Amino acid sequence: MDSQRIQQTVVVPAAKADETIGLERMSLFKEDGSPFVAGVGPAGAAGAQGPAGAAGAQGPAGPAGPAADPTVISNSQVASYTPVLSDAGKVVEMNAAGATVLTVPPNSGVAFPIGTVFEVARMGAGAVSVAAGAGVTIRSRGGLLAVGSQYAGASLRKRATDEWVLVGDLA
Repeated sequence: MDSQRIQQTVVVPAAKADETIGLERMSLFKEDGSPFVAGVGPAGAAGAQGPAGAAGAQGPAGPAGPAADPTVISNSQVASYTPVLSDAGKVVEMNAAGATVLTVPPNSGVAFPIGTVFEVARMGAGAVSVAAGAGVTIRSRGGLLAVGSQYAGASLRKRATDEWVLVGDLA
């Protein structure tokens, strides 16, 4: 015989009144007396993926960040003034008895990042005008470029490279 195929399934119940049903162990041998060893065939196709497990517990909260500083720093001026980078986010207080001018510099002179905001407050009795430096455009309601009156204020926001928006109590 070139090859021998043995296919036999034997189940022997071992049942007694006081025992559960089990299986007896059985050894299979070929006709020549050598033990029968089952071969291993190719693996079958993978089964479908099972459902996702439950979500894990939430991790601990991270540390609290530093508190924001609500303080607005002022830069007080008694004469005409051109803002500098350190004025970003501050209030430039113009405090003079006579007229003063706040000149918004071109980007080539002071490169404020787009989105920079600073305020202008008229603290003194003198008129405060906002002027555009060379190549700068200031946009405001009705083209108004003066801060309204003493204790009034306005905000300047950089909108583009040399373009600013002026809003507030304007005259």
